Amino acid sequence: MVLLAENGSKGLRVFDLSTNYTEVEAFKPETGKGVRLFEWSHCGKLFAYCNNIETIVINVADWSVVSRLPISRAVFFKWSPNADQLVTFHQYYETKDNPNPGPNVKFFAIPSGEEMGGFIHRGSVEGWEPNWTSDSNFLLRKIGPQLMTYARSSPTTVLNKLKVDNIMTHSVAPGRPPYKVAVFGKSSKKEILLFGKDLLALTATETSSESYYGENTLYLLNAQKGESQTVELKKKGPIYHIEWSPDGDFFCAVYGFMPAKATLYDNKGNIKFDYGTGPRNTCHFNPQGSLLMIAGFGNLRGKMECWDVRKNEKISEPEAPDTTNFHWSPDGEHYIWATTAPRLRVGNGWKISHYHGELKHDSPYPTGEKVELWSVGFQPSPRTRQFEITKPSKQLIQKQAAEKPKGYVPPHARGRKDYNAKIREDEKPSDPNAAIQAVIDAKNNPKSGQPALTASQLKNKKRKEAKKRQAEEKAQAKEEEAKKISEPTAPTSGKSDAEREARKIQKKLNAIEGLKKRVAAGETLEKDQLEKIKNEEALRDELQKLQI
Repeated sequence: MVLLAENGSKGLRVFDLSTNYTEVEAFKPETGKGVRLFEWSHCGKLFAYCNNIETIVINVADWSVVSRLPISRAVFFKWSPNADQLVTFHQYYETKDNPNPGPNVKFFAIPSGEEMGGFIHRGSVEGWEPNWTSDSNFLLRKIGPQLMTYARSSPTTVLNKLKVDNIMTHSVAPGRPPYKVAVFGKSSKKEILLFGKDLLALTATETSSESYYGENTLYLLNAQKGESQTVELKKKGPIYHIEWSPDGDFFCAVYGFMPAKATLYDNKGNIKFDYGTGPRNTCHFNPQGSLLMIAGFGNLRGKMECWDVRKNEKISEPEAPDTTNFHWSPDGEHYIWATTAPRLRVGNGWKISHYHGELKHDSPYPTGEKVELWSVGFQPSPRTRQFEITKPSKQLIQKQAAEKPKGYVPPHARGRKDYNAKIREDEKPSDPNAAIQAVIDAKNNPKSGQPALTASQLKNKKRKEAKKRQAEEKAQAKEEEAKKISEPTAPTSGKSDAEREARKIQKKLNAIEGLKKRVAAGETLEKDQLEKIKNEEALRDELQKLQI
């Protein structure tokens, strides 16, 4: 069963995707004065929403009310990893009648609903949420230049204080004790993404010598070894999005001036695959980490590319125009793309598509004055099922190509097959390791039509080739020595620079003749030896000029 929650001016609803997208009738929310916020727990077993009167927690198994919390105007929710605590945030307002409104961030125990404490967070919304360890035993908060640690049982009683100069943000690594915390605070703008022992830190300067808008730098740090390195970015410009794969083996970065480049890296910072350039500003791994969707939303037209991460193959090129909300389904095969307010107040609704790009369900939101869709969200599932990745059928590809809007063609170019309306050509995807792998395969793999060699046969073959090469080199050396004896040598003092250069070139040509004989015998040469053969014609031309 896969559930999807939808919230808008028409109310809060939950749909069951396994029963042909029908609404769950057992869920009857108490809408009160209108629901503006909902949040699934990480395990997907609990569902919280605020109806501007109170906050209600629901047990998804039977849709019964678990807790009622006295929070009427919550702006954000945050669940603890094991769903035993819910933190609520609402704006802090001081008035003449109420100059001391009290904490605006409050902790509640679930399912008892007991208030466990709270604290005041003024000013910007950024940084209000606490960070838990994976087992929910401890949580951390940043207060000024200090990093505070609290226990689960008393989330407002400080256990430990750590002073960090210029601290900007922090992140707790997932996993068991000993706990690891990444702290970052060198630049004015920042983002950190932590997975296990590996940390990605994004820094940005306000201005630089090359750009008025500043520069971005991406660092990869290892929390265990204390090592750090700069991640190689192949194009200059801003970094739009960074995302780790669910298993932490890879991360993808979308960066550079438009058309932006997308690159896949391993957890050592090495480039695994280059997805070329295009109109994109975000990337999303599915829960299994097997598919990667690279897309351009916001002020871009919604072009997407779905890639098989393991095989580096493009699966499909769907489009999702006017998308403000994108999420993978827990099954990893489908995704939702929605148009929501306040980003866009026209054409609200949500659609679910297969990773082939095939539309499975379209749910347009009712239109009318002050009728808006605010948010949608899948029920999380900690269990992910692997599946076989397939390519779309030819019929589907043809149908999608026919549905794509055609670009404008000026009257003088209509009907011309040689007309190219593209202002620029995007860089094509490439595998930087393919050339190295080709050399390795050429050495280790047998030629087509020949049976595969065992390890011992391959070893004997290499030894014989080495002996043959040594014998040829000795014979060539004797032949050159004999030529030197037969030819009268002029006194060295009388040799001109041209003669010396001609003799050097002749030696290179003699060596090339030996290499060509080895190729004719069926021997595989090294890359630098093949380059020498390619230069034969240029050397002969140069020798001819010297002799003239």
